[in-house]
Amino acid sequence: MRKVIIATVAIVMLLGGIVIAYRFDRIKKGDNAAAVAQKDLPGEVQFTDFASKQPITLKKFAGKVVLVNFWASWCEACMAEMPSIQKLYEQLKSEGFLVVAINVDEHPEKVVPRVVSELHLTFPIFTEIDGGMSKVFDVVAIPFSVVADRNHKISWSESGERDWASAETIGEIRKLLKPI
Repeated sequence: MRKVIIATVAIVMLLGGIVIAYRFDRIKKGDNAAAVAQKDLPGEVQFTDFASKQPITLKKFAGKVVLVNFWASWCEACMAEMPSIQKLYEQLKSEGFLVVAINVDEHPEKVVPRVVSELHLTFPIFTEIDGGMSKVFDVVAIPFSVVADRNHKISWSESGERDWASAETIGEIRKLLKPI
């Protein structure tokens, strides 16, 4: 009898976890359009260029379509989507597209070089200054991404893994890349 009770409790907890994960894992374009539509990327919040160790703001990337992606090396979904972000970047960088990959690892200096090398990443990597960017976007789970047009108006945000190199995603971003 005790085994039946334990098994029942385990199943209920598993199903509850699945429901919670499904509910909070993904914020789709249509689901949060009202929350992010026409908001601007924060131009004044500083973060750090991992390569140069210099502080930077998104204002430096004015006129570019930007994908801001929050990630960590311990996040399986983050690592799974990185190759598709690299493909997207390679395909669209000459058209005015930029990836701002913000690493949120506790010790980025220990993990970022390995990840960049293993995944052959060529887009710039950044780190946070006191969690400022995460606070602005209220990031509670990663990967979390925001796509903004050339005027840095947020077009959509995404929480969870995405195939960034899919034809659909490339098409959506190409629409933003059209001249103003």
